[in-house]
Amino acid sequence: MTDRWDGSSEEQEQSLATGEVLVMISGQVVGRAKRTDILGEVVDRFAREHGLKSFSVWKGERKADTSEGSQPIGDESTFIDLVAKDPRGDD
Repeated sequence: MTDRWDGSSEEQEQSLATGEVLVMISGQVVGRAKRTDILGEVVDRFAREHGLKSFSVWKGERKADTSEGSQPIGDESTFIDLVAKDPRGDD
């Protein structure tokens, strides 16, 4: 699962049907998480597994707030995207 996801595929419907969200890194699908999983734990695990040090977290089209880290992912969106920041400080 390394293809770029455009948000309109059959995979989106499947993730909704199974109570999961797609997890992406800079638009590349890297896995799935349950909607009941804690957002911060999922983000930490995928960031660590993929060597991310500096990134922003998006839940669908909205940038996630740090206060959401201790809450379940929920039903708001069909994906979480960890958008890696350029190590030189540019987004």
